[in-house]
Amino acid sequence: MEETKKQEAIRLAYGEHWKQVKDRVNESGWNETPCFNYNINSSVDYKSIAHGVFITRPKSLSGIENNNFWTCIESEADLPTESGRYFIFANGKVDVGTYILTYKVWKVSGGYYSDTHQNLNITHYQPITKPKPLIF
Repeated sequence: MEETKKQEAIRLAYGEHWKQVKDRVNESGWNETPCFNYNINSSVDYKSIAHGVFITRPKSLSGIENNNFWTCIESEADLPTESGRYFIFANGKVDVGTYILTYKVWKVSGGYYSDTHQNLNITHYQPITKPKPLIF
């Protein structure tokens, strides 16, 4: 079975340790082997599963459950269904000043582009939401 981009990110986060842990890592990157000592390690996230029992995962996977709110475009089904304003990840970077689109993203010859930025290979997008009003 072919590895998804999410599975690849998890494998890469574990690096040289992947072969030892791969059968115990869930779809959110947590190594489900119980850990009974909470030793502070700045490169690891801890999650309590019982009193004094933790599971761990690399900090680089924090936010993987929702991809930090980015939608990965792997097929046409992943494209936005409405025109709107989106941050986009294109050509390997996010450039807010240039890549805020007010147009629907569409597919052209194997890549994803907007109708105003046809030289961009768009791989991810995130809607730009209007901020909530000030309270004081």
